[in-house]
Amino acid sequence: MAEREQEEKETSKLPPTIEDILKIFKGETRLAILFCLYFNEKLTLKQLSTILNRGKTTLYHHIRQLEDEMLIIFEEKEDDHRKLKTRFYSLNYELFESIFSLDIYKEERSS
Repeated sequence: MAEREQEEKETSKLPPTIEDILKIFKGETRLAILFCLYFNEKLTLKQLSTILNRGKTTLYHHIRQLEDEMLIIFEEKEDDHRKLKTRFYSLNYELFESIFSLDIYKEERSS
């Protein structure tokens, strides 16, 4: 049983397939988050909430799903004065480039 759980954890770290990404794109909120990050580079949860006019709790749920699929990444910055950490979310450009590169599709078509 422990071996199966370990195997599931290891498999869950694999990059998403095109099918996985298309499933993510079905969600209007997740797609909106991706578009916001594409046009704004780095945003906090509060900024996304303001732009999309949606609650932080709802957005956080969708952000976690996008993080799980490795489509977005975050950078934490600490405010030395107030001792608070702020997360800045951005697209995982490296993953998008590798998934949507023409080389991948050429390899799939020639197989």
